[in-house]
Amino acid sequence: MEPSLVSCVLGRHKPSTWNYMSPTKEVELVPLSKCCSEFDSVIQSIDTTFRNKISSMVRVQNPFLWGSYLLKREECLNRGADVTEKKLFHATGELNVLSICQNNLDWRRSTRTKFGQGVSFSPSEDYANMYCNQLAGSMRALIIATVLVGRETQGNCGTIIPPRPYDTTIGRYGQVVVKYNDNEFYPLYVAYYSR
Repeated sequence: MEPSLVSCVLGRHKPSTWNYMSPTKEVELVPLSKCCSEFDSVIQSIDTTFRNKISSMVRVQNPFLWGSYLLKREECLNRGADVTEKKLFHATGELNVLSICQNNLDWRRSTRTKFGQGVSFSPSEDYANMYCNQLAGSMRALIIATVLVGRETQGNCGTIIPPRPYDTTIGRYGQVVVKYNDNEFYPLYVAYYSR
């Protein structure tokens, strides 16, 4: 019997920071203590002024999504694509977190599509928060994601998918990064804050 993607990930490809997970468990949100080195490492990637808003943080452990991301990364590299992994931010309402951690971010749910009709990320947590859907309320979540970025082109509201050979659109002088393909991003951490 062939091993499943989940068992392969848990057996050989899971990040060293992950806690033990049962192969039957779909997703686990692991709370990070503010005094642990992993929390400190992640918080250092967040701008100082934004850090003070963060009340708690969890690590996302989803073996299926992680395995799918690794396969996508390997596919890009095997095709000779010039791809880099970037840590980017996506702000959303706290109520969306479980769905995102189970199923990943979904371009079909995008409401702000000024630079393309995909999933928007930003290298700036303030910018991500500023353009978070206002219906998200005041209890928010900052998704810290690893994102595969290859060839970029300027996006606009009419961009349904970037023209060949591009896989990413950008806007606002690089403050917005839009992805269109599933599994080209993975939610590593979720930092909870209030607006």
